[in-house]
Amino acid sequence: MWKKGVTFNPSVNMDFLLIGLVFLLVGGMIFKWTILLAFVLLLSGYFLLHSFYDRQLDKKLSMNNERKTIRLFPQDETELPFIFANNAVFPYLNGVFRFQSGSSITSVDYLHSKGRYIHTYEIPLTIAAKGRTKLQVPVQAQKRGVVTLRNISFTFAHLTSFHSAELTYDAFYPLEILIYPEPRQVAGIEKLVKMNEGTAVTNMAMFENIQNRIGVRDYQPGDPFYRINWKATAKTQELQTNVFEKVVDRSYVFMINIAPEPSSIYGSTSSRLEDLLAYTAYLCQYAYKNNLPFSMYINARTFSETDRNGCVKLLEGEDRVHYMQALDMLARIHTQGMVLPFEQMLMSNSSQSGRSKTIVIVGHTDNQSSDILTAWACQTGIYQVNVRDGTPVLERFLVKEAVTNG
Repeated sequence: MWKKGVTFNPSVNMDFLLIGLVFLLVGGMIFKWTILLAFVLLLSGYFLLHSFYDRQLDKKLSMNNERKTIRLFPQDETELPFIFANNAVFPYLNGVFRFQSGSSITSVDYLHSKGRYIHTYEIPLTIAAKGRTKLQVPVQAQKRGVVTLRNISFTFAHLTSFHSAELTYDAFYPLEILIYPEPRQVAGIEKLVKMNEGTAVTNMAMFENIQNRIGVRDYQPGDPFYRINWKATAKTQELQTNVFEKVVDRSYVFMINIAPEPSSIYGSTSSRLEDLLAYTAYLCQYAYKNNLPFSMYINARTFSETDRNGCVKLLEGEDRVHYMQALDMLARIHTQGMVLPFEQMLMSNSSQSGRSKTIVIVGHTDNQSSDILTAWACQTGIYQVNVRDGTPVLERFLVKEAVTNG
């Protein structure tokens, strides 16, 4: 787990010391110098102690390596836990614990150097002998992203020399920090209330669940023949019609286009990526708080053995776990990732959207994707998040606005 990287070359020093001890030992025996022999024995003891200590440096120290995920919103604060177990009889004194992380987090107390993408931290640390030492590093989330720790090392005073020793952590450290986008309110979100055929039971609806009969009533002119309950009719000697649960579909499909805008000169994703993800986070939050089932599709390209041209997707759900999964997905979208053409994602997932679900588009649309959405609009409600005077607004999707607004 730890790899020794002593900052000086002990083998060279010990070689000279060993050669010197041999000459002193021979001289002391020849000339019978008791003081010299005692000095030789003292140096021999030091040599043995140094060798024993040096061999144990990287073998008796361990650090917790359990997988853990910390979830934060920007400006949230937390502490990164490190637990060291020292099974040696000697301590690690006057040490400095170092690691690097992405720039999505920072620490006021222990930030040593700050780069555009990489931050380096240094924390004073002494580890007691034969025991456990817990280190808590306070950090604050700065911006959306995924943070892992790397280049972990521990430098400390070498007890049998006048130099420092360094241990490098050569295993993968499985601590992961997910920083969610800060939800940005979308005006007009109440327009999502739409009654479609579905599974939510209600007293007033246009659709019925024929799998769940709740009773019968007297036959009325215009009732379909197949709805007549013949058993009840025979019992009452009057025509009886089955009554079924009335249901609506209150589920939503969020489709996010993170491809660069047509006017963009460079970049693999939209120049408004963070805004788009912030709008989406608010939509997910609204759906979760109002117990509305939702699914989500983002045209970030994924590569798997079964689907090498797939997109990031989250199938329908509505509980807290589902909401957390949605935020996890938004946190993991890479600013320099590869994207699918939006129209390709629409077509490949058209069967999942369903004719009765409400579709919300986040991001710009071009002529091809507008044509697809126009065809869908004949069967379901489609909305788009547009920006009006700097404010994101949910509006009914219109073909004439699809190319210019996003």
